[in-house]
Amino acid sequence: MRKIILTILVVLAGAYPAQADTVWLSGHHEIVDGDVYGEIYMYNDATATMFGGDVYKLETYDYSTFDVIDGIMGLLYVHENSTVNIHGCDLYALGATGVALVNLYAYDVIYHPTGGHFDRGWIEGKYVVDDIPFSFDLNHLDTFSHINVIPEPVDAEIDIKPETLNLASKGKWISCKIWLPEGYNVNDIDPDTILIERRFKAEWKWFNEEQQVVMIKFKRSKLDTILEPGDIGLTVTCQLLDGTYFEGTDTIKVIDKGRLRRSRVNSNSKVVDGIEYYIQTDKAVYNLGENVEMLYRVTNLRDEDVTFGYFALPVWNFWVEKGREIIWQAVNIWYGVRIKFTLNPGESKEFPNHDDPWMWNMQDREGNPVSPGKYSVIGGLYNGSGSYDYTKVTVPIRIVPEPAHASPKNK
Repeated sequence: MRKIILTILVVLAGAYPAQADTVWLSGHHEIVDGDVYGEIYMYNDATATMFGGDVYKLETYDYSTFDVIDGIMGLLYVHENSTVNIHGCDLYALGATGVALVNLYAYDVIYHPTGGHFDRGWIEGKYVVDDIPFSFDLNHLDTFSHINVIPEPVDAEIDIKPETLNLASKGKWISCKIWLPEGYNVNDIDPDTILIERRFKAEWKWFNEEQQVVMIKFKRSKLDTILEPGDIGLTVTCQLLDGTYFEGTDTIKVIDKGRLRRSRVNSNSKVVDGIEYYIQTDKAVYNLGENVEMLYRVTNLRDEDVTFGYFALPVWNFWVEKGREIIWQAVNIWYGVRIKFTLNPGESKEFPNHDDPWMWNMQDREGNPVSPGKYSVIGGLYNGSGSYDYTKVTVPIRIVPEPAHASPKNK
């Protein structure tokens, strides 16, 4: 078996992310700001997207796919029959074996395939997101065909509808048309590569070769957490079957007429050593001044009883972060009481352990109202630090300005 090792030497301050938990992933998972992982192993057609957070090591197997948009990645190993798409991150080392596929979206790449020896070539370039210099060390290789360094994207023309989007409306779709520059054929686009904001896949696609236009639709509900009132630039990307990369941006106006949208539970979870850690808020988007309802749950997925032991009460906590700064937490004082609880196979325990959910009133630690924007809500056991890091789970929320109320008309 041919083994290809590709090491990226990145000019960075600091060290690898601190080791935390070990997680085996199947299905789909998202890694966001505030998440900290020690080791992640993906298998059985798993898919994952990293939008932020810190991961010490991640390995992909069994036709799994990993998309890296942002964050800090220590060691990334891509094994047989799996795919990794790297759009941007702080990456320390990357290894690829067998028929694994790595797509590096990089600008201004300069190739030096004969630097030193034929089997010790160098590639130098820049990251597409943060312009971080890197170099590829091709150790004892005569080919690196399954490692694709994708150059600066070709400009594509796009048109997104509606031009004005009301967050309070019941619209289900965001539509888009794509035109490629002269000399390219829209039928050569790989349909699975069409993304908006490098994150959300198109749900519906139609290729018109005669008029050389692609018409696509994205589910609006999936974009709710990234849409805020104001002029918003949305970027659509796609690739041809030969790897040529295209990118286009259109600006729409987002408004919120003030009607509260139907609540949808906003949740995330992870499994560590057969235990699921889960968090939810009552919805993903809030008007300024609303209460944010939180719930944290632990479920035993093993085939045996599991006992949890702690030396303080309460054994849970919630945090709210803006960026990477903790602006609020539910519990600030613990009582030195030894406590334990046991979960039978399939049994769950919710926190706080009473009928009412925990509420955050959108105030910081000093009691000051927070401003509109994006926040991370985090749940975990005990104080969430040290050996309890692995219990923390994050969901993003968005706070929009309080709607203006019209004055009553004079009769």
